[in-house]
Amino acid sequence: MVVRRLFWGHRTADTITRASRFELLQTIMWPGIRADVLTGLRFALTSAWIILVPAEMLGVDSGLGYFILDSRDRFAYSDLVAAIVVIGALGFALDRLAHYLLTRRRHAVRRPQRARALGVQARTRGSASRRLPSTASSLYSSLLCARVLPRARE
Repeated sequence: MVVRRLFWGHRTADTITRASRFELLQTIMWPGIRADVLTGLRFALTSAWIILVPAEMLGVDSGLGYFILDSRDRFAYSDLVAAIVVIGALGFALDRLAHYLLTRRRHAVRRPQRARALGVQARTRGSASRRLPSTASSLYSSLLCARVLPRARE
């Protein structure tokens, strides 16, 4: 299970921050498991797309797989190539969508929203002196906002 990857401090953060289960899920758990869940979704989309088209070739009367076989039987090679291009374009678009979902918040600063969700004063953007990994960063910012850890000198 992906949640097991989060170290013990994440699971005991509710006693430190006095946050509800939903706030912990939103501010600590989801950022910690988001990359794994979305990577699994990306692989699942790829596998499903690879299996779907040949499955349509086997026993269906519609779909892109059927259209490819029908175009081959009619010697309509321009339709066949067009169907192959559509399959490739749809597969590429699905992969890019999954990649976008996986990386879209990488450069965004999310600490002020997390702190507001926990109901404590947020740190300013420039006060972080080093970059931390996303799971450590979310726990670090949660503990910092709860005033458990000392603030960096500004």
